[in-house]
Amino acid sequence: MRPSECVDLTEEEIRILQESVIGPYVGFKVVTEPTVRWVKIENIFGIRVEYIREGLDRNYTHVSHYCFFNDNRMALVTLSYRLKDARLWKTDFSNVIRTFKWKI
Repeated sequence: MRPSECVDLTEEEIRILQESVIGPYVGFKVVTEPTVRWVKIENIFGIRVEYIREGLDRNYTHVSHYCFFNDNRMALVTLSYRLKDARLWKTDFSNVIRTFKWKI
């Protein structure tokens, strides 16, 4: 695959990706079906897994996991905020993820 291409994922690949990214957070109940989408930041392709989960004291949390790939390396970036604080963090997190770069 060339850096400018992305491929469609099968349902099974999406399920495996959802489980592998969310797996470490099994202590929290996921309350929405995780969505999986390709993202592109400048010339870097990645996959975003996004969902809402319960947190402590029933605070719902919006979670975005970004998986970026470069040859045999993968970077997993997780951004999350409580839904009640979305006005404080949603725009900032959207801007922050756009700054991702590989250091070689």
